[in-house]
Amino acid sequence: MHEQHAKAYHSYHEPGNDGIGTTIMDALTSISEQSPNELGPLNDVIDPDALDRLFHAQPDGRPRGAGYIHFSIQNYEVSVHSSGHISITPHHETTVRLADQR
Repeated sequence: MHEQHAKAYHSYHEPGNDGIGTTIMDALTSISEQSPNELGPLNDVIDPDALDRLFHAQPDGRPRGAGYIHFSIQNYEVSVHSSGHISITPHHETTVRLADQR
């Protein structure tokens, strides 16, 4: 599931489903209308297994604390939050937004 709000695309990773890397790539392929091969492997940018461990419940079952990670892939900025929320913004939108804040 993903939605577009103010030039950012939002998706949500459901715990227990495929890894969060799969959720990210599914959203990116849908948004960009490119195949995973055209986007390139996620592990060229970030380690998907480390990403899963970062947001997976602690060994005793307690949820991890609030946090997020931000990275770029192709022409997109991706933010992944511990809540499972994923936001994806095209680079040109990020650049315009930063320029408008000055």
